[in-house]
Amino acid sequence: MSPARRLRRASWPWVALFLFAAACSSALKPPKDPLRARQTERWTAAITRDATPGDLIATRRYGEEDDALELGLTRVGVLDDQGRIIEAFGPVVTATLLRDLVHGSHRVVVVRPRFVDDEVRARAGKAVGGYVDQAASTVGGVGASPATRATAFALSVYRAVHPPASASATLPIEIPDVGALVFDSGPRF
Repeated sequence: MSPARRLRRASWPWVALFLFAAACSSALKPPKDPLRARQTERWTAAITRDATPGDLIATRRYGEEDDALELGLTRVGVLDDQGRIIEAFGPVVTATLLRDLVHGSHRVVVVRPRFVDDEVRARAGKAVGGYVDQAASTVGGVGASPATRATAFALSVYRAVHPPASASATLPIEIPDVGALVFDSGPRF
């Protein structure tokens, strides 16, 4: 038997395993209204009450991009002083209103970074809005995947306003480890 034929025979179980895993993984579906609307209002009110500009917001959204990542939390952004979440999940930095972000999310976690004080966090919340519509790669959003790009961007905002600021996180799921938990919605049901 030729080496190429042996390789094909040896690889078919891996192909079958990959196809089986892909078939078993399902996309998250949001709950039907009015339950989703009530959860959105309750979560938005809690975040508005407890979060401050500069807090990190990690989310797991509904959609193909987030489903493909198969992580508990897939995105991270910074809450700005206008109540928007600024993030670099895609190639360009975007701003999303808090309520819209919450409505489109399966889970929302708010973390107050412990590596900076209140003054630096407030400066980050003010400065982050200036990055909107810029290429993510030019403002520190460099990563091998959208999730790592989003995390790198969020943490680079702090390095820009306070160079000694640093935290060790490469994925959104690691963001709760860099500070105090302010809010965790838990998954929608």
